[in-house]
Amino acid sequence: MLKAVIFDFDGVLADTYDVNLKIYREFYPDVTEEEFEKLHSGNPLTTQREWTDKHRYIFAQKQAQLFTKELLQLHGLVQWLYGKYLLFIVSSSEDENIKNYLKLDDLDKYFKQILGAATHRSKVEKFKLIFSKYNLKPEECLFITDTTGDIKEAKAVGLPTVAVTWGYHKRELLETAGADWVVDTPEKLRNLLKKLST
Repeated sequence: MLKAVIFDFDGVLADTYDVNLKIYREFYPDVTEEEFEKLHSGNPLTTQREWTDKHRYIFAQKQAQLFTKELLQLHGLVQWLYGKYLLFIVSSSEDENIKNYLKLDDLDKYFKQILGAATHRSKVEKFKLIFSKYNLKPEECLFITDTTGDIKEAKAVGLPTVAVTWGYHKRELLETAGADWVVDTPEKLRNLLKKLST
């Protein structure tokens, strides 16, 4: 029985691809879109070029300046899920930035907990933290993501995944990575969640 829905942030709840690529190119002007996408084939906190705490801090500061309410998406879906399931965010972005972004559209109140880069660098560990703290089994949860790296980390703990194609990685990559479901629109995601709820 489904008890919790865990969202990735970048590419799923927020359309941050262009903003994040722009900031990343301030550090590494020669980075191509292909290389930027490959960074998300693993955990971006560990697969990037030299990436220190100073890089992380500057990146987060620049994100805070560039992020706008218009980049947030899935408001209606999150509202619809609230009260039916425990809702979480597991992300490689900074915890405080995510909270501040969500407040721009009053979305922060719907999530039980937000686990970003400050919580732990590994999503595997963040998933385990949720399972332990909220007495949940992996099969009672669902992770909604947009990257192959996230799918790998979810698989490492037996967590079922729904991959969305409007984020950082395309359908073919997401299917190859072994996502349990792949959806192309927020409406199809809602319909899938309705099916899984029955």
